[in-house]
Amino acid sequence: MYKQRKEIPKGQLSWWRRLRISELGLRIVLVGFILVGGLAYIVFTNSVATRGLQVKDLADRLETLSAKREVLQAEADRLQSLQHLDRLTKNLDFVRVSRVEYVTGGAGSVAAR
Repeated sequence: MYKQRKEIPKGQLSWWRRLRISELGLRIVLVGFILVGGLAYIVFTNSVATRGLQVKDLADRLETLSAKREVLQAEADRLQSLQHLDRLTKNLDFVRVSRVEYVTGGAGSVAAR
C-alpha cells in the first residue's frame, strides 16, 4: 500500500534538504526575501526621488539668487559711478579743492591737554 521511500545518499540531496529545511519553510523564506527586497526597493526609490526634488529646489533657488545678485551688483555699480557722485556733490553744495596741502609731523611725540 505505501510506497517505500528510496534512500538518497546525502551528497546527492538538495542544499535545502541537507540543511533539513522543509519545502514550506523554504517557500516562506523566499517570499520573505522577496518582500524585504521589494520594500527596500520602494524605500530607496523614494529616497532618490526626494533627493532629486531637493536638488531641483536648490538649483531654482540658486538661479533666483544669482539673478537678484546681478541686479544688486548693477545697482551698486550705478551708485558708485562718477556721474552719480558728481550729482550728489552738486546737491550737497560741496566745493572742489583747488590746492591740496599735506601736513607732516615730526619724529617726536605729540601730547595734547
